Amino acid sequence: MRDLDIFKTIQCWLQQPESVWLCTVLETWGSSPRPRGSLLACNARGEFIGSLSGGCVEEDLIARIVKGEFSSPVSRIRYGEKAEDSERFRLPCGGILDVVIERLNPSMKLDDAIILIIDALARRRRVVLHRDFIEEKLLVSAPEPDSPDLFVVEDGNKKICAISHALGPQYRLLLIGISEVSRAVAQLALLLDYEVLVCDPRADARARWDIAGIEILALLPDDAVREYSDDAQCAILALTHDPRIDDMALMEAFNTKAFYIGAMGSLRTSSNRRARLELLDVTPSQLKRLHAPIGLDTGSKTPMEIAVSVMAQLTAVRSGKSL
Repeated sequence: MRDLDIFKTIQCWLQQPESVWLCTVLETWGSSPRPRGSLLACNARGEFIGSLSGGCVEEDLIARIVKGEFSSPVSRIRYGEKAEDSERFRLPCGGILDVVIERLNPSMKLDDAIILIIDALARRRRVVLHRDFIEEKLLVSAPEPDSPDLFVVEDGNKKICAISHALGPQYRLLLIGISEVSRAVAQLALLLDYEVLVCDPRADARARWDIAGIEILALLPDDAVREYSDDAQCAILALTHDPRIDDMALMEAFNTKAFYIGAMGSLRTSSNRRARLELLDVTPSQLKRLHAPIGLDTGSKTPMEIAVSVMAQLTAVRSGKSL
């Protein structure tokens, strides 16, 4: 679930007006279905959006919110610390979730902050929400370089005094070219919570696309890359095997901030592609950004096997793991 959708829903609830509880995964230990910083918002009627655990603890947390257990500006709860918790909430083996619950009461200051957050996220910009519970301050700002995504200030009794949470646009995956591999990659990417766009200038190829929830772009590849993939939350995959399409996309991709650029093909095809791109004045430093052959070397052959290797590599790159 995108942060943008969550804050748009919060905005609607606050306008009714009613209080909203913003719940954040503060820390995890062991296996956890959702990462640190995951969000869930809930109102007093039990309506909610987002996820903290993929369904393990939401029912209990929402029931407690509806009962009025979290009336303070900030509360904290831990799931999975006791053995019976893991069985009751179906947490993965050894998983522990530390969740912070912030009560948001309607106010002009909060309304203004939510507007700033929604505007930034709609323009695919990262933004930080700061809340100081001691001095009752609220601030929205751009993130500082190298600042953590989630920073918490506690007193000596582990009481939360302040939270700074960096919010960002949903990870976006731009697939260049419609093929059986792009179909498989798209299906997996949707399950991994990517926003997926597929670009193919060929009308007959677009007519064969039948996977719901994906935007189809009838643009030239370089135009699609320029318009939809120029930020650090984007990945660009060239999947057509047609150099007239793939190379056009890749040449523009090297000018973007995309965190991943990949192209499908064998070792020989990839070597020939690099030689072509060098003739088109792509620099050696730019070519270092290219993952080709695409995906982890798993011996994959079928479209879905290739898709698994590709999405595994994207996950590793996002996590900063050495490959």
